[in-house]
Amino acid sequence: MSNSLKCPDCEIEIQISANVKVGQILDCENCGAEIEIRNLHPIEIELVEDEK
Repeated sequence: MSNSLKCPDCEIEIQISANVKVGQILDCENCGAEIEIRNLHPIEIELVEDEK
């Protein structure tokens, strides 16, 4: 079973697998944003900001 979420940067739907873990970083294939899984129930995400 898989879920989806919206990229907080470009708002495209991203498919996530059922075995995703808290702390895992996902990459948006559309805009390249890095998204961290912060919580699973309910799903919470956070955009990883680049430190320059």
